[in-house]
Amino acid sequence: MSLSVRSMCRGDLAEVVRVHQISFSGFFLNKLGPAFLRRYYAAVLDFADSVANVAVDENGVVQGFVVGFKNPSAFYRYLKKRRLRFMPAILLALMKQPRLLLEVVRSEARVSRRGAADDTSKYGELSSIAAARPGTGVGSLLLLSFIDALRRRGCQRISLTTDKTGNSRAREFYRRHGFVEVEEEQRGTRTLIVYAMDLSDVPSDFRQGSNP
Repeated sequence: MSLSVRSMCRGDLAEVVRVHQISFSGFFLNKLGPAFLRRYYAAVLDFADSVANVAVDENGVVQGFVVGFKNPSAFYRYLKKRRLRFMPAILLALMKQPRLLLEVVRSEARVSRRGAADDTSKYGELSSIAAARPGTGVGSLLLLSFIDALRRRGCQRISLTTDKTGNSRAREFYRRHGFVEVEEEQRGTRTLIVYAMDLSDVPSDFRQGSNP
C-alpha cells in the first residue's frame, strides 16, 4: 500500500472520526460519540498552533491520523473557551450513558488544570495518533511527520500519555521511536505513562522504525 502524509482538512473529519472509533474502542472520548469527536477534531484544526496530519493511500482514503499542538497550556485554555460547543454532544452521550458523568467532570477539571500551567510555548503535546490497519507503517509515517512539524516550529520537547496496563504494543512503539518514560499519571482508575522526547537529541536524519 502506497501512503502519503498531508495536512488534515475539514473534509477529512468524517474519516478521522471513523479511524478514531476503530482505534480507540472503549476509551472515554469514543464513548462521547461521533458528534463529540467531530467537534473535538474541528477544534484542533482551528487552533493556530495545532499539528494535524492524515496518511492517505493511493486512492486518497484516510488510513490514519496524528493530532497535537505546540504550547499545550494555550490549547487547553482555548478548548475551555469553546466548551459550550461541546455541550449538545456531551448531553446526548450522558442521556445514553449517565455513568459517564464522573469522567466528564474529571476531564473538565483536567482541561482547567492544564490550561493553568506555566508557560509551555517551547513544548509540544501529541494528543492522538491512530491507524485504521496497524502494522502497515502508518503510525511511524505519521509520528515522523508530527516530530518534524514541531521541530520546525521551535519546540524543544514533545510529551504524550498512554495507558500503562494492557498496552504493551503502543508503549513499545513509542520507546522504539525515541520516547522515554518520565512519570506516571493517575486518571480515575486508569494509570497512564507520560512519555517525552527531547528534540535537541533528535538527529536531523532521524527516521522511524516500523509501526506495531
